[in-house]
Amino acid sequence: MAQGMFIDAFADFLSREDMENRPLSANNRIFIPTTISALINIENVTRNDTKDNYKPDALVEQLHFALGNIEMFLPVIHNDHWSLYIINHNQKSFDILDSKRYDMIGGTETQHHFPMAQKILKRLSDGFQVFMGGKFPKFGNYRKCYIKCPKMATGSNDCAFYVMRFMEKYNGDADKLLQSFPKVPSDKLRAQILHHLIFNRFNSVQELHQDIETFRVPDNAQ
Repeated sequence: MAQGMFIDAFADFLSREDMENRPLSANNRIFIPTTISALINIENVTRNDTKDNYKPDALVEQLHFALGNIEMFLPVIHNDHWSLYIINHNQKSFDILDSKRYDMIGGTETQHHFPMAQKILKRLSDGFQVFMGGKFPKFGNYRKCYIKCPKMATGSNDCAFYVMRFMEKYNGDADKLLQSFPKVPSDKLRAQILHHLIFNRFNSVQELHQDIETFRVPDNAQ
């Protein structure tokens, strides 16, 4: 899933930026790799035109690469649509941010995310219990909050890009998220995300082709 690779790279850069810009609170949130969400919701993830069955051992193995502390950001793919789940242990809450306009397609967020959210929460909670030997707090029954967030245009396929923006901008305050996420055309949003990924100071590839360098824009000019 190419979109998942971009989301993981974006999350990695956000984590590194946290360490540099706010070191005292950098460990307060962790971005869970999309490989884990794919395992948790594997029945609804298509790979090579096939779908697999849920395997708890595979999930526990992947959790060795991602250990949560206070907030866990989990990008979730379900039938080719990305949304963001955030598990907040301090508030004992489970925030759901989804950019789709369900009111325009004859449905609701609740219909889409339930019982999927129940399944994902339980499996992830159980996986952490096994991985941490029962020492990690259970969160399978945390209250679910559907966060008011910016929405894609009807028919858009920008859900992965919205997830990356949510990961960057959301701090628990829905009003601030709406204010910090101005509506931009689809092509501009994609260009902004791609620019952030390619020209990020933490990108391991620093020597870029001169044709690519022509697209570099100063941070204060974006």
